[in-house]
Amino acid sequence: MGPENIQLLWLARLRWLALTGQLLVVTGIEALLSMALPWVALGIVFGVEAASNLLCTWFARRRPVNEWWLVSVLAVDMVLLTALLHMTGGPVNPFSFLYLVHIALAAVTLRQLAAWGLTALGLIGFGLLFVLPPWPGFTPPAAHHDHLWLHLQGMYVAFGISAVFIVYFVQRVREALAQRERELAAARDLAARQARFAALATMAAGAAHELGTPLSTIAVAARELEKALRDAPEEAAADIRLIRQQVRRCQTILQQMASEAGQGFGENMEMVSLAEFAAAIEEGGATQGAKIAVEVHGADTAQRIPIARQALSRAIANLLRNARQASREGCPIQVRIHTVDGLLRIEVRDHGHGMPAEVLARAGEPFFTTKPPGEGIGLGLFLTRTLVEQMGGQLELESEEGRGTTARILVPVGVRQKAALQMRNDPPAKGQGLHARETA
Repeated sequence: MGPENIQLLWLARLRWLALTGQLLVVTGIEALLSMALPWVALGIVFGVEAASNLLCTWFARRRPVNEWWLVSVLAVDMVLLTALLHMTGGPVNPFSFLYLVHIALAAVTLRQLAAWGLTALGLIGFGLLFVLPPWPGFTPPAAHHDHLWLHLQGMYVAFGISAVFIVYFVQRVREALAQRERELAAARDLAARQARFAALATMAAGAAHELGTPLSTIAVAARELEKALRDAPEEAAADIRLIRQQVRRCQTILQQMASEAGQGFGENMEMVSLAEFAAAIEEGGATQGAKIAVEVHGADTAQRIPIARQALSRAIANLLRNARQASREGCPIQVRIHTVDGLLRIEVRDHGHGMPAEVLARAGEPFFTTKPPGEGIGLGLFLTRTLVEQMGGQLELESEEGRGTTARILVPVGVRQKAALQMRNDPPAKGQGLHARETA
């Protein structure tokens, strides 16, 4: 559904409210002032308004529309308002203020040329009320022209209605603009993080290429040294074996960096049960030497959900590594998994010292770390956030000094997953219009 369709649906809802208000006002005037109104003609006008609104709703839900639909609907409303005013008093009808509502609505939803055109149409319609003859069959109240006070009261009511509608429209516009600014700011932040991620991937590929040769040389030298020192003390032999082991580990890490550098979120979704996923997390934590308590919340742990297993596993592994380094000795890391409202929710909670507010505000920035040298370079949270956002999800952090830290991953699954990825890949274009986010 395009933005113009959404705007047309929004306008149709407002027209139903306007039609209801017109019926109440006309009925109230006849009852209070004992005026004989031309109900046949009024019924035709109300019928045309209702029929056109039904047509607009039908088209907006089933076929693509453009801005000319909005212009046409507002133009029809101007003409119908002119007819209603002509049938119920002409230029002396105090509800002529309602022209301003239509003009304000056109100004905030349409382009400049269309808004000025509808303004001119409103001026023409109001001007016609002064030259058209009185409507046949309309009977004004006795001595109407002598009841200036009654007319002023009607003007006050019409002014109040117009003021309420205009303020409502303007506030909705401000809310929509503020929401759009927030979305644009979030999109800029995401683009900046993805650019930094791409730069890091390029750097990782270069590092893997440049470090491969010296590591191979070290591995060969360590092997030759081990052969030459067969009769050396056990302590020296153990040190050499440790060197070779760490060199192999570095080579494995560099191979992984080289194979994954520059790859985006393109892996296929896998159907995995919550129980299988929890077991994989527990196994990964054990590999890191962490003590993990995994809880799966939900009535059916055999429920299978589509996830990007490798990307999500890397993101969780980074969180587990941070939690293990932050946790106190002997305290397990708590991992909670459950699905709610189309979201896979994963919480990793440690029992460490927590983070002060100024550190929490910067957590996730690349190369920002409070760890001692040699324990990290400040990329774990940054890479985790980037991976999660590429899956259409988000990473939330909660921390308080003395009470530990909770990292929460929210990843959409099923229908919400498709919608989130569509929004990420096809963000709303500039100038889509008001209330483009309002969906049925």
